[in-house]
Amino acid sequence: MLRIKDLKEFLALAQSQIPAIKDTLMVASETRYARKARDIRHEGDDVFLIALLPGARPLSNDEDNVRFGNNLSFMCIRKLDGNAGDDAYTEAFEISQDATLALFKFIHDQTSNFEGHCVFKHFVMSSLQILPVENFHQTNGWDLSISLKTNFK
Repeated sequence: MLRIKDLKEFLALAQSQIPAIKDTLMVASETRYARKARDIRHEGDDVFLIALLPGARPLSNDEDNVRFGNNLSFMCIRKLDGNAGDDAYTEAFEISQDATLALFKFIHDQTSNFEGHCVFKHFVMSSLQILPVENFHQTNGWDLSISLKTNFK
């Protein structure tokens, strides 16, 4: 199962490597996301990276070698101005799409750049899915979902 401290470190590293990401947040529920989304304020082309706390499932019945499949979901979002028109609506997708693609590249690089033991070197690239997020609590952007294999510790 992915440990929260490891996910926090991953988010901090992603934020330091992707200039467009202004801030990060971890949430476990839509209710918490809604509360936090009210406080988001943007400057320029800033994007917020939201990580949903992952669920986990065992990958086999082998009791001696327990591995988990963790379903991760990251949203790169921008706050919508209720009074803005279609251009601002589309711009939120454009700006957050660039950040989402940078996040994908960052994730892809993690699978090959880490030597030895590293939690984030076992992303399952074939599980990757990127979907638009439209007007979710007044935010637009992209949801990048991917699986990660971890060992039981």
